[in-house]
Amino acid sequence: MPTQEVTTQVSSAHAKQLVADVMAAFEDVRTAERKKEEAKEEALRKRYEWGREVHNALQEAEKGDSIAKEIARRVGRSDTWVRNHARFATAVYEEYHPQWDTTKGHIIEGYFRYCEEEGRNKSWNKVVSWLNSRGDMSEEEEQATELEKHQREIERKIRELEEKVQKAQETMARENVDPEQGDLAGPLQRGSESVRDSERAMEQLPHLSPDREEHEAYTAWVAETHACCACGLDDDTTIPHHLREFAPDTGVATKVDDYDVVPLCFDCHQTLEDNPSKSFWEDKPVDPVRVSREMVREAAPLMRDDEI
Repeated sequence: MPTQEVTTQVSSAHAKQLVADVMAAFEDVRTAERKKEEAKEEALRKRYEWGREVHNALQEAEKGDSIAKEIARRVGRSDTWVRNHARFATAVYEEYHPQWDTTKGHIIEGYFRYCEEEGRNKSWNKVVSWLNSRGDMSEEEEQATELEKHQREIERKIRELEEKVQKAQETMARENVDPEQGDLAGPLQRGSESVRDSERAMEQLPHLSPDREEHEAYTAWVAETHACCACGLDDDTTIPHHLREFAPDTGVATKVDDYDVVPLCFDCHQTLEDNPSKSFWEDKPVDPVRVSREMVREAAPLMRDDEI
């Protein structure tokens, strides 16, 4: 049986005006989206230019000079983050310079055109994905990248195990169960042993520079769309706070991943920055580690659709 297409039409003049008003307001959404896209392009232009400066500095430095590490230290980022900018500048030049007509604008317009043709978001996260897909890393860089992935996977498993152990302990305390007895005693002991085994595995890995997973668009989303999780204040001072007070004490100044963040207002963030200790959270109504995990899950569909 053929499907009958059913259409509706706005009949009254008042309804037509309502639709017209809504569509007029939608132009503000289009304008905001266009400005957001323009801001992304401008940010990548600046990153490309900075990447050229980084590339030139690395080329001119004497062999063995830790130029990238020093730049990373000064800008508060990782060595890999700095080197990726140099890779970006080199890749854009190699990919688009031979056939690029400079009268059409900046060479990076070639990369923008590629993004539009492939439906790719013009975010830094997608740039790094594009760089890795080119396969232009040295063998040493590839080994370091694989080692970092392995390290992050172990860290993730440790966090998951610690959360499970904590939940089991809370359940036993709530039900007044002896930790040595009851149905949860065995799983709790095995979970604790797994955490220790994973931590020992981490200790066996070769030492790495304090690189981390970075996602600037995600941290901006956390700050822009959430109120302070410590006091509930919802204003324009919200900052994405990295939970470094929960990072393992390795004796090395290490920044935690951009996914290990929670939203804090300026005052709460300043208080915690002045005294970075877990004790800050003792009288707060939330578990910050759990909040950060929930936000990652909330953002997952948005990141899959390239909305952040």
